[in-house]
This record gives sequence, C-alpha cells and structure tokens, in this order.
Amino acid sequence: MMTARGVDFLEKWIVDNIPIQKGDLAMAGKLAAKLVADGVIAGITLADMELGEDDAEKYIRDAILHLDTPGTPSD
Repeated sequence: MMTARGVDFLEKWIVDNIPIQKGDLAMAGKLAAKLVADGVIAGITLADMELGEDDAEKYIRDAILHLDTPGTPSD
C-alpha cells in the first residue's frame, strides 16, 4: 500500500514535473530518473510510492498520456 507521504509526494511531483501540453513519451525515462532522484532527496522511496525500479518509467508514460487525453485535468 502506498504511504500517505508517497501519495502526497507523487501527486505534487507530477503537477510540478509533467508537461501538460502534448507530452513527449520519449522524455519518460529522464523524468523517471528525476522522480527517483527527487524522491531520494525528499526521503521518499519507490516502495513509498508503490513503484518498482522498472515501474517508474511506465508510471510516467501513463501520467503523460493521461494528462494529454481530452477530459482530464490538463484541459
């Protein structure tokens, strides 16, 4: 189960770091590395966010696609 700190960190991180306009899926790897690094600085682990090492990039890709889809908060 994702910790409350993990949820708060991940929600804020997505808002601050995922571009809202026409996301570029190619940037997912770089953003995943930044997510992990920023988490370490904030004292948040992948386990706190319920993400495995390989899951971070997939999570970022999904977030980019979600934010780029009509009818989502990015509109």
